[in-house]
Amino acid sequence: MIQVWHMRKEVRDANPMSWLKAPGDVVDLEEYEFVGVADTEDLDRAYYLSQNLEGAWGFNVGAWSKDLEVRSTSIGDVLVRVGIVYVVGVVLLHRLIQF
Repeated sequence: MIQVWHMRKEVRDANPMSWLKAPGDVVDLEEYEFVGVADTEDLDRAYYLSQNLEGAWGFNVGAWSKDLEVRSTSIGDVLVRVGIVYVVGVVLLHRLIQF
């Protein structure tokens, strides 16, 4: 089971770069709000389950959210698995050349 925590809006608004974390940084969970769980041990799967792809992610099989108004998990939010905190980071896209 993986816990899903979203960065509090007031934290993000006070420091727009607050989502930027490096490996080994100390995370204060007081800056986050617990919003739900994903019934998996796979971080990628937990991220997928906490997306509002076809409606509220609390309806996704294998996920539970504290209410149906919870936004999708995004950059700067954290997933907690067995007491270890993982931050959702930037996915880098590279331009490809089409032949």
